Formats: sequence, C-alpha cells, structure tokens
Amino acid sequence: MPILEKALETGHEKPRESFGTSRHAVDYYDPHYWLGRALMELGAEARALSHLRSSAAGGTFPTRRETEDRSRRIAELERREAARREPPAPASTPVPAPSPTPAAPLPTPGPPILPVPTAAATPPAAPTPVPVPGAPEPTLVPSPPPVSLAGALAALAAGDFDQAETLVRSERRRSPEARELDLVEASALGSRYVLEGRRDAALLSAARASLASFRRKGGAARAEAALISPTLRALLEPR
Repeated sequence: MPILEKALETGHEKPRESFGTSRHAVDYYDPHYWLGRALMELGAEARALSHLRSSAAGGTFPTRRETEDRSRRIAELERREAARREPPAPASTPVPAPSPTPAAPLPTPGPPILPVPTAAATPPAAPTPVPVPGAPEPTLVPSPPPVSLAGALAALAAGDFDQAETLVRSERRRSPEARELDLVEASALGSRYVLEGRRDAALLSAARASLASFRRKGGAARAEAALISPTLRALLEPR
C-alpha cells in the first residue's frame, strides 16, 4: 500500500488503461481502485469505500473487468454500511401479569397411592462390527492444522515482500499442502519481480511455479483475483 499511496501523492489519480514510459508502462493504472481493494480485504471498509468511490469518479472503462469489480465492491460496502446504520428494534412493552385467582380449597388427603414399578427400558446395544478377514484396518487421518495468513497478507499489503515470503515459509512447515500459501507466495515473488525492478529469471520462474501449484491444488479463481492483478497474472501465466 505505501507504493500506491506514493503514486497518489504525485497527483496522478485518474484511471488510465495505459500509463508510464514505454519501458515501464502499466497496463491498467488506477491507484484508488487497487488501494480500495487491498483495504477491503484487510477489513478497513470505510477507507476502502472512499478510495473506490474516488476511482469511479475519475473515470470508467466499460470493457475492463476492473470496472465491474469496482462497482460490485462499492455496492457491497454500501450495503454493509447501511446495515450498520439501521436503528435497533424497539423494545417490547411488558404486559402486566393478571391478578391471581383465589385458590380452591384443598381436598382432604387420603391414603397415598404408590406407583407401580415398571421395568426400565434398556436401550438396544450398538452392533459390534464384525472384522472381515483380510481387510485392512481403517486408518485415521488427522485433520491438517488451520493456516494463518494474517501476518503474510499484512506484509504483502505494506510492500514488505521479503517478510511476506519469510512468513509463508514458516507457515508451510505447519501446513505443507495449504494452497493459500502458494497464492500469497506467488503474489510476493511476482510483485518483487515487477515493482522492485529485480529482473531475475529465477524469481519469475519461482512465482509462476507457486501460482501453478495453487491452481493444481484446486485454488479458487476468486481468491486468485483478490491477490493477483490482471497485469501480474498475464506475466505469471506459463509460457
């Protein structure tokens, strides 16, 4: 996010389909949109809505899917904001209890009636599983531990790509098959390659491998779109 905020400080705030020099051109320039999108993922909904509205006020490109995504996010944030502003339901007025009715006189007690003992119902016994000769014994597979992405996402949003990679590697020791870690790693490596100017073929290859691993493990396209911009996705597609 610091990189996006610095871009806004230059005064270039309006969306453009192409911006920059021929050597360092950006496919789609809209710092308000990308900053609002990142803030929404981090839970800062009021700031996210403000930046997304600024992006919409700056211009619209109907053929870009970023425009459709921006409209959808603004509608969702406005819906949440309206829900938070709804007044609480009025408290119901308590109904006074009716006056007690005088109790009827109690009858003269007679001899006590003893209950007739009945046999307690015995629950049916659970059937005992019969082992099948030659069949393998069932193996209990432990559930994988939950994956923690908060630290890596915060580092990624702050532009600290090295810290994001370090946290991903640490979390992968606990959950080596978590596909979410592959997605965060692909975003960090690819962003380093593009934004820090490290034209390192090995870095680009590692980013592509992480994205391919995320897709191979069944990663959702919606999660990929939240962290990988269209420009970066085009760069990371296999050649």
